[in-house]
Amino acid sequence: MTIITETKVQLINEIYYSQRGIDDAETILTPALYMYGANIEELYGTTTIIDGLEFASIDVLRNEIKEERERSRRISINHDKEDYFDDISPWMLSDKEEEGLIVCKEGVFEWRWDKEEYEFIGKFHRTHRQKTVTILEDIGVTIRTSNICLESGESFDLGGEYVIYDNEMSPIVMLIIHYKRFIPFAIPFVSQKMRTHYRDLIVVDYSK
Repeated sequence: MTIITETKVQLINEIYYSQRGIDDAETILTPALYMYGANIEELYGTTTIIDGLEFASIDVLRNEIKEERERSRRISINHDKEDYFDDISPWMLSDKEEEGLIVCKEGVFEWRWDKEEYEFIGKFHRTHRQKTVTILEDIGVTIRTSNICLESGESFDLGGEYVIYDNEMSPIVMLIIHYKRFIPFAIPFVSQKMRTHYRDLIVVDYSK
């Protein structure tokens, strides 16, 4: 685990939403998976919108689940099993409740395990392209009296970037991290331990 001490961490007192291109601080931006493909064989999802390409229909995703259930049912009969629904693999960005949204031609849906189906939750309103950092190796950060761990596989939205110089005047790119309820702070970018990329966060219109 890499340890970043307070001497290497630049505390950021305030991050304005205007810096992120967001007009309303109350706007809820949610990660989503954008679905493409005219049929089951072509079906795939991305975390960014592909310009000029139409979203997949939710019917394609539902038909895929039907096929998986039928395949699992046949396997269950051959192996004398009663429970076969565990073998279905619905499209989800992650298992986190707030990151289960998928976007299709008909609107925004989420997979409901209690109902075992894709449920419509709202309409596509707009998106905000957000630069994100994904941690590749556990990184420990010490801020004043708090010790936190940025765990491998976690992703965090960036509030900005800036450059500082070490004693030898070599540039160091600093990434401003939004970490849970902590005041945003900055860590040095280390390519072997993290990667940056973009994702389109969605604003959902929940009025049906």
